[in-house]
Amino acid sequence: MGQRMRSGRLSARDVAKTCGISNGTASEWKKDADRKASGPHSTLKTKSQPVFAEIKIDAIEEPAPDTPAHIIFKRGACEVLLPSNYPLDQLTALIKSFEGNP
Repeated sequence: MGQRMRSGRLSARDVAKTCGISNGTASEWKKDADRKASGPHSTLKTKSQPVFAEIKIDAIEEPAPDTPAHIIFKRGACEVLLPSNYPLDQLTALIKSFEGNP
């Protein structure tokens, strides 16, 4: 099947089986490829032959969380890790105390 795929000679049934889609979907893809180009802005070539290509997509990575797991407060050689839900008024007081403001 690999050689037929590289040469573009797979049947719609072969494509459906390989891609795990219905025969109807593969047939629709082939019909779409067989349609003649129409209109002034068409990018289809009228004499082009339908060709199926195998595309593999890597697993989708989970998006990074919107909020960090912790707050990193650095001042000089000191580094303090605080939970992301640390109260803002206490964080403000901490920052002021490091700056020498009570």
